[in-house]
Amino acid sequence: MAFQDLRSFIDALAQEKELAIVEAEVDWRDEIQGIVRKTFDDKGPALLFKNIKDYQTPLFVGGVATYDRFALALGLPSKTPLEEIVQEFSSRIVKPLKSKTVDSGPCKENILFEKDIDVTRFPVPLWNEMDGGRYFGTWHTLITQDPDTDWLNAGIYRMMIHDRNKLGVLLAYDQHIGMHYLKYKKLGKAMPAAVAVGLDPTIPIAAATPFDQGVNEFDMAGAIRREPVELVKCETSDLLVPASAEIVLEGEIPIDERTLEGPFGEWVGHYGGKARPRPVFNIKCVTFRNDPIYRGTLEGKPINEDHICTSISLSALTKNFLTEGCGIQGIRSVFFPACAGGWGMAVVAVKQHYPGHSRRVAHALLGSKMGAFVKNVIVVDDDINPFNLDEVWWATVTRLQASRGVNILTRGKTAVLDPSQTSDMRGFTDTMIMEAVKPYEWKPRPEWNNERFPPVAYPSEEVMKKVEKNWVKYGIK
Repeated sequence: MAFQDLRSFIDALAQEKELAIVEAEVDWRDEIQGIVRKTFDDKGPALLFKNIKDYQTPLFVGGVATYDRFALALGLPSKTPLEEIVQEFSSRIVKPLKSKTVDSGPCKENILFEKDIDVTRFPVPLWNEMDGGRYFGTWHTLITQDPDTDWLNAGIYRMMIHDRNKLGVLLAYDQHIGMHYLKYKKLGKAMPAAVAVGLDPTIPIAAATPFDQGVNEFDMAGAIRREPVELVKCETSDLLVPASAEIVLEGEIPIDERTLEGPFGEWVGHYGGKARPRPVFNIKCVTFRNDPIYRGTLEGKPINEDHICTSISLSALTKNFLTEGCGIQGIRSVFFPACAGGWGMAVVAVKQHYPGHSRRVAHALLGSKMGAFVKNVIVVDDDINPFNLDEVWWATVTRLQASRGVNILTRGKTAVLDPSQTSDMRGFTDTMIMEAVKPYEWKPRPEWNNERFPPVAYPSEEVMKKVEKNWVKYGIK
């Protein structure tokens, strides 16, 4: 059953003993960032801060900061194997479920306009000490609509507090929000926008997933949760927002106003460059639930919440793309490890059917939207579990010869935030393909049981099944 809002998800986490409630007073300036960082590093529970210095409103962090909690967000058992989580996500996103418009919702319980607006009333931490300011938008959805169609886009784009009624926006023209913005710029009009915070967990998951142009993320959230998302009309525009949101900001993004924004500790684990003049979001109205819960997250060095989410979503999208979009046979699984920032590395397990099969897989991945920021692709055989990095590293040692299996492509595309690239080459990268596979051209040999590669030294499947069946009687804890 789908979670109807953030609160029901928090309750479920508490029941699963996946939530820690912090009653002690903590400082939003420098204490929360350290507590969250240690908890993420330790793969600890989600956190509900109830006593933040200077504030009455609680803060919730870390709802999907582990694969176990991501599984819970999908309504799966917490210990669902990672490969099964990806398979389930993959099957759900092929069937969008249209959202439902309702007359009102909990997000309308309080409505503020003009002089009463002050976003600093919410407990926004200083997430990293070198950030240019306090970032209100870290685990939210920024909602805009194409002026020519009914395409509604909901994405996660960082938003820094400038003033009580003004936020900065990192708005890239090649992203969907940027496509909408350029159309409004051509029209000479400010772009209506809304920011929703404190949502049922599948909505930010959908917002963080790189779906194709024209896809409505609320419909995809409906597919992920297997129940339509309820949306309600804004007070100051025709935009639709999640009815159960804890907090909604309504306003517009002018086409010509710029304010200094940044720096920010980014998903690559480093700072993304110096402060620059960037677009702003001017707030016209704030609506929120009674006793709202503010939702945010810590960004920076992996592994964080967004790394877990993109790890799952990119793995699922890419497998669908390679098998259905490209018609490549033999794909067992694809895995984008969270430890590589979710986007940085991909592992593909494939059963080779023809010469060059493994390299074709890598090139197809790099040519896709999911491969936009990938710097390393590792292709392994289908007997290697790509979700087990110990097996992957073993394959790179035993099946890879650099002279035949390492291929470096220069001047590929990557994130401009990549700290390893020189400033004049930002956005470009060298990409490495590692074919850690059994050479397809090798001939079977008798001493290898008529296989093309030496046998793996491991007990047979029958032996392991017998041991598993009898495990309890061995008395091994």
